[in-house]
Amino acid sequence: VYEKDIAKVKVGKKVEIAVPAYPGEVFCGKVSYIGDVVDEGTRTTTVRVQVSNAEHRLKPGMFADVDIFLE
Repeated sequence: VYEKDIAKVKVGKKVEIAVPAYPGEVFCGKVSYIGDVVDEGTRTTTVRVQVSNAEHRLKPGMFADVDIFLE
């Protein structure tokens, strides 16, 4: 998440995740962690999302678009 947007993101906020492997499909989850450090090179902070993956369709290393629902 870009530094300018950190204050808007809160643990528990709803997210929707889309990956190119499953076009038209959306995986729902929630923000579970917001990092304490801003990367000096990218001006971003790590945000982790918890999402159900019972069928093991989401794999490490997949590219994803994540929408975080803010007020």
